[in-house]
Amino acid sequence: MTAERRRKAIEMRAQGMTFDAIGAALGVSDVAAGKLVRGALEELAHEITEHADAMRAQGFDIRAIRPPT
Repeated sequence: MTAERRRKAIEMRAQGMTFDAIGAALGVSDVAAGKLVRGALEELAHEITEHADAMRAQGFDIRAIRPPT
């Protein structure tokens, strides 16, 4: 359930909703909503780091990768 709540919270935050609004939508406080969003962002950062490490292990130079413009 927590993973689903984090997913919903990060989607709502990406749409510009405040923590108060996210909390109301999920039935939690604004502080809990902030923690859900922060947890989701931490999970994403961890996944990105794992992918980057795997690419480095395969010999990719990830510094050469540029985001699309």
